[in-house]
Amino acid sequence: MKRIQYLAYLWTVVITQTGFGVSGSFLHLERREGESVEFSCHIEPGSPLPYGFSLKRTWLQPRVVFFRYQNDPPDVKDAADKDRLIISGDPSSHAVNVSFSQLKAADTDRYSCEFMVERNGKEDEKIPGRTEFFLYVTSDDVSQHHSSNHFPAERVQLSSAPSPHGITYNVTLQQLQVEDSALYSCQLLLHGRPDRSTHLERRT
Repeated sequence: MKRIQYLAYLWTVVITQTGFGVSGSFLHLERREGESVEFSCHIEPGSPLPYGFSLKRTWLQPRVVFFRYQNDPPDVKDAADKDRLIISGDPSSHAVNVSFSQLKAADTDRYSCEFMVERNGKEDEKIPGRTEFFLYVTSDDVSQHHSSNHFPAERVQLSSAPSPHGITYNVTLQQLQVEDSALYSCQLLLHGRPDRSTHLERRT
């Protein structure tokens, strides 16, 4: 009997990198490296008049991107971001627009806006913007590591896209053969995090 050469043409593994839940208004924005993006931040018109505004990254690299007091120049926390940011609008108008240019893959993150409101005799209140943003910046410089124990490059396809719960990574294995039968697991490498290399681990 002729040996079965292929079990199937392809098999897809889906990995979802979660980091947040969806609450309120949430906007997915996808851009390529080198492009620009604009965050339109606003709160209800009837809210108390804010005196300040901040933009924060709240998932992969949690930090304050910048803080702006009224119409003063923004206090940008990372010098590398200073020439890439254009901020328009006044916090006291309940609306601020933030343009981010020369995007890099490392800019992928969840972003949120906060308006600062003074409370007499109390701690100042932070009012979150009505919309949170998930920015996903794609790059052409995605590479896959291969060794003698890995699938040949021509049989592996890797893609990724935003999903309601984070980033979904799709690993497609093509032209499966009998000897490929095994239990597979996936790991993900995050920039700046402990080494957890993205690979397919085969367990026979």
